[in-house]
Amino acid sequence: MSSPQNPSDGQPPYGQPQYGQPQYGQQQYGQPQHGQQQYGQPPQGQPLYGQQGYGFGQAPMAPPAPYGQPQQGPGQAIPNYRGWSIFSIFFGGIFGIIALIMSLDIDNIKARGDFGAAQNKSNTVKTLCIIGNVLSVIGYTVTIIVLATATSAVSNY
Repeated sequence: MSSPQNPSDGQPPYGQPQYGQPQYGQQQYGQPQHGQQQYGQPPQGQPLYGQQGYGFGQAPMAPPAPYGQPQQGPGQAIPNYRGWSIFSIFFGGIFGIIALIMSLDIDNIKARGDFGAAQNKSNTVKTLCIIGNVLSVIGYTVTIIVLATATSAVSNY
């Protein structure tokens, strides 16, 4: 009676696979079968995760904004008029304060991706700054005229 293994060295007979080794033509453990992708490799003909493919009639998308930077759509450079609103605090009174508060909110609205609301708020801040500055110029002009006439009236006595 013959044994499949040689008892002297513990090796299987010639032509027989060793323990844990697949036979010729069999699939090895962890190796992709025919038509399968290897682990970590993108599927053939499909876009990577989080990316859109370029189909018929589709234009390539812009790369995402760096971390911490607000994403803006094409042509969406929406000004916040923060400097003008700070200037308007001194030369526009309450209109400048309201404009500054609203201008601080514009960046948060853009970061949420609501570009329409950000544009509307930007236009409102611009309008408040204009109104405050125009009223300030009118007020200072009237004050200078009143002081000039009062000074000339007092000096005539």
